Amino acid sequence: EVSGTHGTRRMPTVMCLVLIGLPQELEHAATIAETYGPDCNALYFVTASTGPKTLHGYAVIDIREFFPDVPPDHNQTSNDVAAHNTIIKTLYMYLLVDHLSKHP
Repeated sequence: EVSGTHGTRRMPTVMCLVLIGLPQELEHAATIAETYGPDCNALYFVTASTGPKTLHGYAVIDIREFFPDVPPDHNQTSNDVAAHNTIIKTLYMYLLVDHLSKHP
């Protein structure tokens, strides 16, 4: 809550979902956890890779557990266009937000 000249109001709840590929973006996850992560009421790293369940104290969600049709993250050596799943992962992430907001 914030008090001011216009009375007391609740601050908005901020859910941060960050798309990452594992293991190639571990360093990016560390940067996010150290910078704006603490400003999120909830921070989730969303991947389509097998990996740890937490990174830097924040939950990691393999979106394929909710939506099996999402193709797996590509590895850095893949040139297969079908392996690049950022757009489809982003679209399914919006459905994941709906699920997480109902089942925190």
